[in-house]
Amino acid sequence: MATATGTIRGDARGLDRALSNLTDNAIRYTPDGGRVHLGADTDRDGVHLVVADTGAGVPEDRLPTLFDRFTRADDARTSGGAGLGLAIVAAVAAVAAAHDGVATARNRPEGGLEVRLTLAPSRVTHADPTSAR
Repeated sequence: MATATGTIRGDARGLDRALSNLTDNAIRYTPDGGRVHLGADTDRDGVHLVVADTGAGVPEDRLPTLFDRFTRADDARTSGGAGLGLAIVAAVAAVAAAHDGVATARNRPEGGLEVRLTLAPSRVTHADPTSAR
């Protein structure tokens, strides 16, 4: 079975920084024995880069401001961060927005947080890997 591959046209450094910060936050707030999932999928809305974890999630009233500077999901957390990790992602999400993309966060029903960076379909070039044979 052939799998479609593609290339995202955009800010490679910014996307790398966003995914690194999301992954760091997910690891930081996932308890021992928990899981962090990194994934990518596509649909008619575009390409979705996903970071999800099995941590405690974020209080629902904090989700709308999660990407604001100095916002923390839980004021009692003592991870040592200043709350800038997700704000950096917000800056990259602004770049994604300039390319018709968006960053969203939601609590997962099974626990933890999922953050998606969705990039517009027009920013993805698909290639059939079988054509390179």
